[in-house]
Amino acid sequence: MASFADQSGGRRLRAAALWWAGWCAASTLVAGCAGDGDRGVKGDGVRAVAGSPGAVAGPGAVIGSAVNSDAGTGGVGLQAGAVGVRAEPWRVNGPDGREVISGRVLRSANVVVHTSVANEATAAKLPVLLEAALAMHRTALGPLPAPPGPLECYVFSDRAQWKPLAQAILSGTTSSSTVERIQAGGFTTGGRAFLFDIGPQRTLQLAAHEAWHQYTQRTFREPMPVWLEEGVATFMEGYRWQGDSPVFSPWANTERFDQLRAAASAERLMPLEMLLSVSPQEVLGVTDDAGVTYYAQLWALVHWLNEGEGGRHAGALRQMVADAAMGRMSRRMTERFGLDGPSGGGGGGSGARRTLLLAASNGTAVFREYIDRDVAGAAEGYRRFVMRLVESNARGAIVAGRSPLAGGAEAGGAGAAGGRRAGPVR
Repeated sequence: MASFADQSGGRRLRAAALWWAGWCAASTLVAGCAGDGDRGVKGDGVRAVAGSPGAVAGPGAVIGSAVNSDAGTGGVGLQAGAVGVRAEPWRVNGPDGREVISGRVLRSANVVVHTSVANEATAAKLPVLLEAALAMHRTALGPLPAPPGPLECYVFSDRAQWKPLAQAILSGTTSSSTVERIQAGGFTTGGRAFLFDIGPQRTLQLAAHEAWHQYTQRTFREPMPVWLEEGVATFMEGYRWQGDSPVFSPWANTERFDQLRAAASAERLMPLEMLLSVSPQEVLGVTDDAGVTYYAQLWALVHWLNEGEGGRHAGALRQMVADAAMGRMSRRMTERFGLDGPSGGGGGGSGARRTLLLAASNGTAVFREYIDRDVAGAAEGYRRFVMRLVESNARGAIVAGRSPLAGGAEAGGAGAAGGRRAGPVR
């Protein structure tokens, strides 16, 4: 079994040491989806600027610098100068003892980035971007807990450098064959992201998407169903640069919008029932654009839950996320459906309940319990939302990071108020 010696701290990255544990067995594996340009987010509007350490604004938004509301887009951002980053050398030796990777470790308050990316500008932006992403994660859908420690992200210079370590990490798992399918992107497991450079913009977009998976894997006590985990990840992707400062904004996701509109025009949209019950791996490769359409529709689905129909589902959306974070979702589901879970299969322990929640086939049951027991009726509401979105002159607002629904019949609720009209979270 091959091993790699990480010279930055004397740790050894062994295949046996990075098994998928507990609910992290459902870690995200992104096979080529980075190319669709991952972006999108919504929140109370917290933007960091240079200032005194430790100031706070908004629920849970402690980001080590002065913060203030960016009311224009409801976004969250950090100025490059507001994030203290410490750099140190990073070298990795191969099984034969020879150096195979030479790069830097970039450490900030909540993020550790190991990178061998040659583009210095891209490398320097990574910790700033990921700190801003974490601030959004903890505030956009209600106050959420801090991770237990810094989030680690590995960004390699190219696929050839990434592949041997990826194979070692996934050796012996059910997803070991996925490495060959990942031609542009990477994956997240155990709260660590393992990515490779696919160009400055696309690499940063990919890191923004994977940051949500890192956060939930490290922080949440229970997993969310696949459709919600991936949907919120797309919701948390979108950002724009204002100079050297990343500003995360929920609608700033032209790639998702453009793909949604293209799929609607081609009549290739998936029904809601399918979105709730499949995994990304099941749709990738079905058609040339099935994977990117899947992600675009989940992006639209979370926006619909957040602000569609006057925001009537916004409280339930926040309740789902909070219940997963605090470990309450499995209990609610088993009380509702019994110890065998919504799709049967036996098992009554907490591990069994978590496994049931992870099954994509149970995504519909979670939707029915929290959102609407009439899935067919909800599907019609979601369809109307999507068609209204793609048929409107929405792209200008999305480029600007603003809700294209503001002032319309479906405006209001959490979307118009930056999340403040959500229902109570128990």
